[in-house]
Amino acid sequence: MDNTSSDYQMAESLPNFGAQAQKMANLQTTTEASMFLLGGLLGGCMLVGLIRSPLTMTYIVTGRFKQGWTLRRNQQTSEITSFRNWRVKGSRFTISGLRPLKSQKLLVGYLYWYNKLTIQSIWGSRHLTLAKLLVGLFYLTVISISILWKNWRAQDFLSHFRRPATIAVFQLPIIFLLSMKNNLSGFSGIGYERINFLHRLVGRTVLLCSILHAALILKVQESALGELFKQSTFMYGGISLATMIFVAFTSMAPIRKRFYRCFLASHILGYLLLLFALWMHVQATHVPIMICGGLKIVDEMFKIFNTSFRRAQFTSLPGKITTIEVPNLGTGWRAGQFVFLRVYSSRYILEKHPFTIANAPASDSPHRTKNSLVLIAKANGDYTRKLHEIGLTKAAMGGRSSISGEKYQHNPRVQSVMSFECKSEVGLIDPTYDSQLLVSVEGPYGHMYHDLRSHETVVLIGAGVACTFVMALFEEVVGSAIAGVSSTRNVLIYWTLRDIDMVEYFLDPIRENLRMAQAMDIAVQIKIHVTSTIGKYKPGPFRELIIIHGRIDPKEVIIEAVNTTISEINALGRSEQPAGIGIASATGSASFSKALRDATLAVDRKTFLEIGGITLHTEIFDNQ
Repeated sequence: MDNTSSDYQMAESLPNFGAQAQKMANLQTTTEASMFLLGGLLGGCMLVGLIRSPLTMTYIVTGRFKQGWTLRRNQQTSEITSFRNWRVKGSRFTISGLRPLKSQKLLVGYLYWYNKLTIQSIWGSRHLTLAKLLVGLFYLTVISISILWKNWRAQDFLSHFRRPATIAVFQLPIIFLLSMKNNLSGFSGIGYERINFLHRLVGRTVLLCSILHAALILKVQESALGELFKQSTFMYGGISLATMIFVAFTSMAPIRKRFYRCFLASHILGYLLLLFALWMHVQATHVPIMICGGLKIVDEMFKIFNTSFRRAQFTSLPGKITTIEVPNLGTGWRAGQFVFLRVYSSRYILEKHPFTIANAPASDSPHRTKNSLVLIAKANGDYTRKLHEIGLTKAAMGGRSSISGEKYQHNPRVQSVMSFECKSEVGLIDPTYDSQLLVSVEGPYGHMYHDLRSHETVVLIGAGVACTFVMALFEEVVGSAIAGVSSTRNVLIYWTLRDIDMVEYFLDPIRENLRMAQAMDIAVQIKIHVTSTIGKYKPGPFRELIIIHGRIDPKEVIIEAVNTTISEINALGRSEQPAGIGIASATGSASFSKALRDATLAVDRKTFLEIGGITLHTEIFDNQ
């Protein structure tokens, strides 16, 4: 009797032991898959870092990485009043002693192949480059292998139904890391907006893994669906999946661009709900969620640290242009960077928008004592129209004139334009508003590892109000030449716009920088391409300015830059390595950016080496 009972207990325990052993085996293979995923991603990061290492080292060696982190007051008290011409009579001009050129000489051959990798368009796409494709394929391959690790048979796949969920939760901190505005990529000269495509790729992969996990759960469960969702684990799992689907849907490009506020709100509320639901789903998510929370807290702390509060001066000008001058912020950024502006007034406080800084920092500017940060907006959207109304209020109410306003107060054409705009907008203007309002400026953001000052020829391209990007870089090149830390000999500026009235405000600053550039023996040519008949302003003629009716041809831009550089090299007759061409473009057209990349790649290798290489930086202002 005792033997029969013992045998029965042993037989009953065998299935339990087998199930436990199977569970431990599944856990071990899932751990192996997770380790492979971690190793694969770290290995990929190291490979990308190795490929970029020459540019990263240049970025560090030249000291450029030290700038562009925190806005601060300018402490410079003395203005540079004299210009030092580099060309010494009786001796051959050389730039071999300049610090930026030392690293540039080693990069020319590398740059040729690096351009082939990073700016080569794939399948005619305006956004997809060879580098993005390779990074994406590598990432998806690592994810696929992690899911299929010892898991390729149908029975194994069902028994490892938790594997896709583990892979998805493992990547949650990566999504938050890639969404941080203050992340480690800035130390290599890459702004957070440049790696945003990875944030979207990882997010969509996490969604697919979660859907696969849910499908496997439903396959192996025998209970009815209604019964399953009575259990808290399944209920919170369903909420998590539904939240991810909703966030992914509102993040699609057409919705993101057309309903940006909806996209932003769904993102913020979505990730809060997602983290809560996942926390309640299973205990295994707690550590990744705490990491996500820690990353978000660190990012928000950096945002607070990088936010400055000032009373800014708003001035409305012809062409629906609004200038925002923020005092007591004169340095701490690099030309080409942008900030987020929030206006503290009942009509504006809920929104903050990015604006490119329109002037160079005092440390790199010819105007070393200037202590203000300038932003320029064109009244196209709802928010920028509201900003324009602040300046119009000042004109309508007869308030104090700002520095920029005094410049136009005796111009009858400007007065008539402002008067007309004020009358047309008077129904929308609250007379209690002043033209000076409290604002917060968060930033700077955006990193450009290319140092245009280290190039022999600089090409600057801007479209519409994106010329603020061009103006800041032009000012930096001139200021650096005065300080003796620039290799630039030629500057080619291309500006395309529909409303020629915009030119009126920008022309005087351009002329001032042009005057100082000529004193430093830098040849400057400005071409304004007007694409419509809007506006009546006719700028006074001067030798360096050409107005063209029609669009910019990227091929002609590259050809002219190459010919200018070759002519400069031949004229100087030097034997040193040329400093090459640096191109920076800021437009709202992805097709123009692609055409510019294609035109750059069309330069043959012999010419590329002869001129010292070409570096290209493009900005596209369209919420990509």
